[in-house]
Amino acid sequence: IGPALAERAEALAAPLRGQLDLSTEQRLAAMRGFAARFRGDAAACLASFEDALRACEPTHNVRELAFTCLSLAGSYHELGADELALPLLRRGLAAAERIGAHTVEPLLRFSLAQSELELGRIDDARATARDALARYTDRDPVATGLGHWLLARAAIAEGALDEAARELAPIAGLLTPFSDWHSVVLATRALLHARLGAHDAAR
Repeated sequence: IGPALAERAEALAAPLRGQLDLSTEQRLAAMRGFAARFRGDAAACLASFEDALRACEPTHNVRELAFTCLSLAGSYHELGADELALPLLRRGLAAAERIGAHTVEPLLRFSLAQSELELGRIDDARATARDALARYTDRDPVATGLGHWLLARAAIAEGALDEAARELAPIAGLLTPFSDWHSVVLATRALLHARLGAHDAAR
């Protein structure tokens, strides 16, 4: 959320301060979290998403709870605090599964595997990625590509470079239209080439 949009939302909300229902306050807090993340203010980002998460509980808005868990966990992940992200992701995933929130569920599962990898829980990350592939293959190309990418990362972490190459081979086409994820896959392929001593290919 860019500064202009955030400022406009705050301007519209200002005259109604104290009169807004809790669901609207929750959305505003989440917006503030995204705006702070956009401008690189980590403290404000965490505080705003925590406010948004607290507001989800009395409103019983399970869908927003799942999304807010993802947002707050993503902020912790970016700060390298995956031990704090992990319980939020599990909570969000349980909520998403309970109501069949198919938009956010794959993102939570993917983020959970990422945090498990960062914490060195390779077996857990591999199990989460395989579970995602079993659920989303042939239904969601992005989730499928990311599942194989996560398995490749787990294999590289364990030194199983042939296995990593097999996981990476089929996914380039799946993620090519999505520049952010395609860049991540290219970086992982470069890392694999470097580990194999193929430095020209890595470059």
